[in-house]
Amino acid sequence: MKKAICLLLSVILLFLCTQTLSSCGRRVSAYETLLSFSHAYPMPAGLYYDSRAGEEQETYLSPDLFSLLFAREDGGDDREDILEMALFLGSSPSCVAEMGIFYCPDRDAAYEVAGLVRGRLAMLEGTPLCDLSYLEGATVTLFGSTVVYTVLSDNEKALRTLSRLL
Repeated sequence: MKKAICLLLSVILLFLCTQTLSSCGRRVSAYETLLSFSHAYPMPAGLYYDSRAGEEQETYLSPDLFSLLFAREDGGDDREDILEMALFLGSSPSCVAEMGIFYCPDRDAAYEVAGLVRGRLAMLEGTPLCDLSYLEGATVTLFGSTVVYTVLSDNEKALRTLSRLL
């Protein structure tokens, strides 16, 4: 009986240790990182999107909207290179403001996604009747296999703030 109890306690202890160790390597979700950033950096009015959100949630980013924002001329959007993403789109009709965080499986995928983001920035340059001053200092940065882009009032400050969160 004592051996059975010791064995059971050992199995439980091993399970708890495994759970603790496996959670140590998890990173904060892209959406949570974006929300934390918005508390540390003054964001303009806008909408937040989370790739993990379901269709019934207000933060849902539909595949159609994703393709509209990030598709290449050939129609590809490299969505398979993105494990998770969060996006901020400013809602002012007079000014362009955006930010995105893309978690990719590896650095090669991150380079592909960075190319999509650069295409998005080129698309924004042709936006008529908008203040495009935020685009002048827009950033596309890789943090390992994470791609971040900022189109905000102070992109350097935004990037410094974000680098502390990633």
